[in-house]
Amino acid sequence: MTNETNTSAAARRIAGRISARSKNQEHPQDTTTAAKQRQTSVAHTDIPDSKNRLLGTTARRSTADFTQIGTVKATSVIVPQDIYETMKAIKQEQGIAPARQMLDALRLDKDGGDLNPGDTPPRRGRGSGNGGHSVQIRVPAEEYLNIKELSYKKNLPMSQLFLSAWKRKYKWKPAKKD
Repeated sequence: MTNETNTSAAARRIAGRISARSKNQEHPQDTTTAAKQRQTSVAHTDIPDSKNRLLGTTARRSTADFTQIGTVKATSVIVPQDIYETMKAIKQEQGIAPARQMLDALRLDKDGGDLNPGDTPPRRGRGSGNGGHSVQIRVPAEEYLNIKELSYKKNLPMSQLFLSAWKRKYKWKPAKKD
C-alpha cells in the first residue's frame, strides 16, 4: 500500500472519532423539535440558531481538513538528560539535530516505537518529564497522522514512540550505576 492510502485511512479514522463525539451535539433540522429543545434547555437564550455565530462557524470535518499537503505539525518530547547528552554528541559528529535523529529513527523503526525490553511503561501526567530537556520535532502532517494513530493503537504517548525508536537505532543503554 502506498503511504497516501495509509494517510487517508488514518485521517478517516480520526475524522470518524470526531464526528462520533459530536453526534450528541447536533441540532435537529425540524423547527418544532428545536423549539421544544429550547424550552427544556436552562442556559438557552432567545437567539435563533441561524444567527448564532458559534453554531455557524462549526464546520463538518472531512479527511481533507486533516491532510493539507505540505503542512507541518509540531510536537515536543521531554528527553532525559543523559540521552540528550548522547544526542548532542551525535550532532557534533554527524551534524544531525536531536529532533531529526528521533524522527528518522521512528521512520525507520521496524517495531514502530514499541517499548524496548527492560523499559518500563512511561509515566504520564504532571511531573512525568522532570529533569529532562524538551526537543521540538516538526513532522509532516501525513506522517503526524500515522504517528498519532500508532500512538492510539499501542496506548503509548507519541514521545515514547520517538524515544524508543531512537534508543533502538543508536543502541543506547543506560549508564551503569556504581
